[in-house]
Amino acid sequence: MEVRPTKAEKLFLKLGYNLFYDLFEEVMDDSFWIKEPWYRYSKVSQTFAVYAELLAYEPFKHILKAIKKQRPPMESEVGGPLFKFVRNVLAHFPLFESRDEIWISKELVNWQKDGLTIDRFLKKFSGHTEVKI
Repeated sequence: MEVRPTKAEKLFLKLGYNLFYDLFEEVMDDSFWIKEPWYRYSKVSQTFAVYAELLAYEPFKHILKAIKKQRPPMESEVGGPLFKFVRNVLAHFPLFESRDEIWISKELVNWQKDGLTIDRFLKKFSGHTEVKI
């Protein structure tokens, strides 16, 4: 059975990809790295947010499952959760103005409730050997 995107999905994907690629091109340009730290931080944070929304599109989840079988074990196991971890830190702790200021602690990530996404990631991967890409 062939699944085609609906009109609404096409609109979302078009807008999302256009914005993602615009942000990606800006971040990859050498001039980006001489801009103010807060500006760079906000653009990188926005890039993670847009990409996370695109990954929520159901057909992409099937592709990502297939890719996991083709990558080294720990790389594929940690890749998606690591992306989600970074995205969640940026989204749920908008307390910083540059990447150099970012820090988290068990107490901070659990300020509201233990066991949420960031805490689960840290518990799951704490003590594992470094993953080299």
